Amino acid sequence: MKRKFLSLRRLSVDFENDPVCPVSIQRPRSEQSRAREQAGQSPDHNGVGLNMKQSYERQNRSLTVAARLRERRSSHRANGTSRFIVQNGKLELRLPDAPRRSPRFSAVSQVALPPLQRFNALAAPKRGEGGFTLVEILVTLVLLSMIVLALMAVFSGIQRAFRASLTQTDTLEGGRAVMDLIANDMTTMTPCNLNSNEISAPLGTFSAVNFAATEQTFALANPPTPLLQPLLSSPSGASRTDLLENIFILSKANINGVPSWVGTGYSVSSNLADGTLYPLFRFYMVTNASSGSAGVGQLYSGFSSFNYADTTNWSHLMDGVVNLTARVFDTNGIWMTNGYINPLISHVRFVQFAPRPYGVTDCAFFSNAVPASVQIEMGTMEDHTLRHAESLAGANQSNYLSNAAGQVHIFRQRVWIRNMDPTAYE
Repeated sequence: MKRKFLSLRRLSVDFENDPVCPVSIQRPRSEQSRAREQAGQSPDHNGVGLNMKQSYERQNRSLTVAARLRERRSSHRANGTSRFIVQNGKLELRLPDAPRRSPRFSAVSQVALPPLQRFNALAAPKRGEGGFTLVEILVTLVLLSMIVLALMAVFSGIQRAFRASLTQTDTLEGGRAVMDLIANDMTTMTPCNLNSNEISAPLGTFSAVNFAATEQTFALANPPTPLLQPLLSSPSGASRTDLLENIFILSKANINGVPSWVGTGYSVSSNLADGTLYPLFRFYMVTNASSGSAGVGQLYSGFSSFNYADTTNWSHLMDGVVNLTARVFDTNGIWMTNGYINPLISHVRFVQFAPRPYGVTDCAFFSNAVPASVQIEMGTMEDHTLRHAESLAGANQSNYLSNAAGQVHIFRQRVWIRNMDPTAYE
């Protein structure tokens, strides 16, 4: 970028005694001006004569060129933007100087630094300049170790609580899902209204069964069934008895446009080949509605075989189910158990009971009889407790499970049977 400067006329300057330029400019004078000076008059720029007083006043009002230069130079120097300089007796233009350095930098640059001293590691430190002693360092390390251990204990407790909450969440979600599945199957229970050999056959061998709940027993002592668990919060030392029952449900559905009988059942096995404890299985089998008593009887017979390896009709739902029972109630809400007597009902046909220890009664409904309502109770064990029990064997496993009452979650739900036939209770 080009810079444009005003053209300046060089003026002759006489320095006299002032090095800054306290002089006036010598200009050519006309003959008339000289004559007026000789006559004692001051010449005017316009040629008009002025007396000495007027000339003196005019000189006092106006500054000489040197005074103007001095004033301008001092002002520009104060602002750092001086543009005129006297060089070799001539007045010339110059560019602005570079930005002046801040006084604080110049002050710092003038600080005298002490001379460098050679470091001597063996020299004794001066008073007040010594390091930490060994005792101070050991005390600091002990305090830091205690703080770290305390933080580790806190983090470990938080992590353990977080894992426990996740385990409980999984257990509760799995338990609710299974309870909803059982409840849905219960609500669709339907009486078959078919003849059954209830008089000549023992309980559980009927050809056509609407509903059945029989006790589950394991051939081996471990895992135990029923499972007795002492309640730690009980002052009398009472125990909870976890029982297992095999539950069968008959319902009717329209599958692919064909009326069919559907047999659904739930059963808990002792263990699997991999050592899994208390696995819950679901049985599902369908037959044509026109097959009669023989076809309906095949449904209950298939369930009573408890062939858990048959993946066609059996499916594995969840593990750790230590308690599964079903209580049946009549139309008046009375629990139908062994020795059931309802004064409002003369008799209940097509129902048979079989007493069992621990207050559980096996029952079976056939023909047109089904319960008015069923109360389902299921207890599931937390996953980490179950895995620990699987790693044990024999009496150690039984003792560990018996002392894990606090890790068992109980689910209970009452289901009303919509297809109940009231004439069965008349």
